[in-house]
This record gives sequence, C-alpha cells and structure tokens, in this order.
Amino acid sequence: MKRTINIFTISLVLLMGVLLVSCNKEEIKQGEQASYGVLKTDSESYLPIYMGQHTLIGEAFITLENSTIYVEVSLVDGIVPDEAHLYAGENPPPSSAPGSFPYHWYPGDPFPVMFAIDISSWYECQEFDWYFALHMAVGTETAWILPEGGIYWYNKKGKKLGWGQYFLHYFGACNEPPVG
Repeated sequence: MKRTINIFTISLVLLMGVLLVSCNKEEIKQGEQASYGVLKTDSESYLPIYMGQHTLIGEAFITLENSTIYVEVSLVDGIVPDEAHLYAGENPPPSSAPGSFPYHWYPGDPFPVMFAIDISSWYECQEFDWYFALHMAVGTETAWILPEGGIYWYNKKGKKLGWGQYFLHYFGACNEPPVG
C-alpha cells in the first residue's frame, strides 16, 4: 500500500511538472505572435526611453493629427542619438533588427528626433491600433522605448532576443468638424 501511494505521488508530481512546462511553452508561442498581453497605449501615455535597460534618457509621444501619425522623442539635455529606427505598422514587427525597421533618423536630419507617417491613403477617422518599436544608438549603448508590459521578441526556441520591446498603440476616432 505504501509503495502504491509513493508511485501515485511521484506520478502526480511528474504530471504537474509536464503541465507546467507545456503551459510555459504555450505562453512563449503566444508571446511570439503577440496574441495576448500586448500593452496598449494611447495618446495620453508617457512612453519611457531607456538606455542600457536601466537609464531613463527621455520619453516619446505618439499622436495622430489629421491623417499623419507623429512620433516625437524628447531626450535629456546633452543626449543626441547617433541614429534612430522606428517600426510602425498594422502587424507586429517581423524582426527585432532595428536596421530593418521602415523609418530612420540620422545625424543631419532635423533635431529633435521626430517621425511623421502619412496614413491618408486609408485613414477615415476610424479608431485603430498600430504596433510600434523605437530603437536608438547612443554612442556604444542602445536605447528603446520600454513601456511597462511591452512584448519582447523571442527566437523559435523561446529564448528572449535582446531587451527591446514593441507594443500596440490605440488611436480613437477623430472628432468630426462642426456642421455650418
């Protein structure tokens, strides 16, 4: 009887371990697809920019005016990036490689860093969500917008790639101009 209880207890512990591991793998798969837990920010959000993961160097604001999305970067005095790369789109970024992001800022471009994205070809005052990721090179360091709750990139084995994040940003419908 004692041996049966021990076998049962060991089997139960092993089964719970298998269930725990399989749940973690499922969460990683979902994280890769950004189908859960993606932070949604809005135009009132403070989006902190961290250099080297721990040093707050500024903030970013995302706004929609008419049919243009603006991403404005405000940095601590004296900090000027060597380059900046922005991902903005309807789907999660396909890669964590900042050089593959579609929008770029380099020295010689107007400062402070600002991106303007024309969406007039499809925007009609409806509410929508877009994904964003912003990376900057500052000397030998890297900096990212790191909103609490952002999503990291993972490789196919579930290992986190670097420390950059992406997130969803919510845009509400625009106000219609008064008639008359």
